[in-house]
Amino acid sequence: MYRCASREKHTPNDADDHGLPRASAEWPRRPRGHAPATRSGCKEISRTNPLWVHPSDLAALHLENAELARVTTRIGYFVVRVWETEGIHPGIVGCSHHVGRWRLFRSIGGQQQASARVDLIRDGSTFLFRHKVPVGPFASSDPDTERIWWHEAGVNQNLTFPVQPDPASGMHCWHQKVTVERERVGELAHVPVDTAQPRGRLLSPRQR
Repeated sequence: MYRCASREKHTPNDADDHGLPRASAEWPRRPRGHAPATRSGCKEISRTNPLWVHPSDLAALHLENAELARVTTRIGYFVVRVWETEGIHPGIVGCSHHVGRWRLFRSIGGQQQASARVDLIRDGSTFLFRHKVPVGPFASSDPDTERIWWHEAGVNQNLTFPVQPDPASGMHCWHQKVTVERERVGELAHVPVDTAQPRGRLLSPRQR
């Protein structure tokens, strides 16, 4: 959902690099779909990675704007803030899978302004992610990192969605059924997942 779109800018040098004549109507496309979400400007705009919810659905769920909700999938759930918006159709919720990043170590992993430190607890096929250190200002070669005023990085929902191939193309389907309810524990970015759950469910259309 959130994406800082970058322009696909084609220049004569692009054509030269690919051996195409300048007069050709064919132009090479740069393999770049969007700008990194960790750019300071993009991250300041899209900080918390909320769950987009239509006002009518928010009322039906007895949720208030910016409250915590639990989004449950077939193999786990994630806790995220809700955002009331008419920018999404009723009956559908949406959450970006590009932002809300996390890291396990202080200086290794995602950029500090765009990711929170987490604890990872593993028990067999079960993984539990819990926020440990929030986002905050820090010293670096970039003076902007000392001006960070936000503390939430949101939550990344990738791990909670099992592989679900499209029966026709075989490509992964991100649009999956979820259950949304008010969060009971009240812990933002709480992500428990059982990776053993999706096993045995990847059946061909003939087997279903």
